Amino acid sequence: MSKFHLRIANVQDTEIVRAKIEALCAFHDDDASLDPAFFHKVLSDPKTQLRVILAQDQGQVIGLMAYYPMFRLHSASSGLHLHQLFIDHTHRGQGCARQFMDYLIHAAAECGASYISVSADLQNEPAHQVYLSMGFKRVALGGAFFEYHPTQDA
Repeated sequence: MSKFHLRIANVQDTEIVRAKIEALCAFHDDDASLDPAFFHKVLSDPKTQLRVILAQDQGQVIGLMAYYPMFRLHSASSGLHLHQLFIDHTHRGQGCARQFMDYLIHAAAECGASYISVSADLQNEPAHQVYLSMGFKRVALGGAFFEYHPTQDA
């Protein structure tokens, strides 16, 4: 039996999701620009491909997982990318990450995904060990990554 109750986040969870992402940013000492309107849009737009799953323990949200689909056209494959995983420090080491991963593996099977990818901060060795213990393999990604931010005026 699963210890934690997992559920899909909805628009009523906007503040909870924002707060969990804020806690994740604090954990990594990341600067955060957390606009509640953005979280509201992501959680209310039925066309968004980002899925946010919340873990509850006795009615309290204690963790968050967010994932989205990916595609590798050169190998004719599709997968899911685990974008964020955060568990409150009071609930770490109790199987919540494993339960999130079981959920994600099931979601991948349902949508025909052939792989699941995840990245972790280079300094977050505990996360690396968790993923490795769950059967993930380290992979080298080649190439350079770039971002473009179009102006709103254009």
